[in-house]
Amino acid sequence: HQSPVEDTCPAPWGLWPGMLFTVDGCPCQRVWMLADKEPCFTYCCNPDNDTAGPWCFVENATCQGDSWGVCDPSPRTTDHPSRAPEP
Repeated sequence: HQSPVEDTCPAPWGLWPGMLFTVDGCPCQRVWMLADKEPCFTYCCNPDNDTAGPWCFVENATCQGDSWGVCDPSPRTTDHPSRAPEP
């Protein structure tokens, strides 16, 4: 996987609703691009047809241990799953 690239134009493909985090619970970047592929504007895409399924570049590589991770298919809010809800 290559470095993430920001862009603002919408793309018609790649949306996996609710997938905002990796299976390790790390937040995904909303917009990124794999070299020589269409940009991903929906957190999780699979532009290289990875057999593990949709993936994303993460906001913090320290969280994931790498710059990218496989997306968690469980629906979640935009809050990080490890954060306690505020009263």
